[in-house]
Amino acid sequence: MTNLSKNGFKKILFHLTFMLIGLSACSSDPNQNVPPLFITACDTCHGEGLGGAPVPADKDDWERRTAKGISQVYKNAIDGFEGAMGIMPPKGSRPDLTDEQIKGLVDWMVETTDYTYKPPQ
Repeated sequence: MTNLSKNGFKKILFHLTFMLIGLSACSSDPNQNVPPLFITACDTCHGEGLGGAPVPADKDDWERRTAKGISQVYKNAIDGFEGAMGIMPPKGSRPDLTDEQIKGLVDWMVETTDYTYKPPQ
């Protein structure tokens, strides 16, 4: 190091840290909290609620769907479902996804509170 004192270095590091935190909080990317797999596998229907698909962060809709337990929601997502609440093709027509990936996506949709993804127009 040059003539920079230890305290001076700490001050610079402190300020840089808060600048970076501030920049990341102001990110212009609305998809930053959305799992990439959701965007590629689920957004077509769940992004806008097509076919009765529940949208992430729609607490009321997810509460109705999870009333019989999350295991029933997993089963519907994995095996498919057709009923009064809508249609869900098996694994969202993505047979390449594992059951665990489907469960992870369901968990994210049920638990997220800050869904901001907007598909390109």
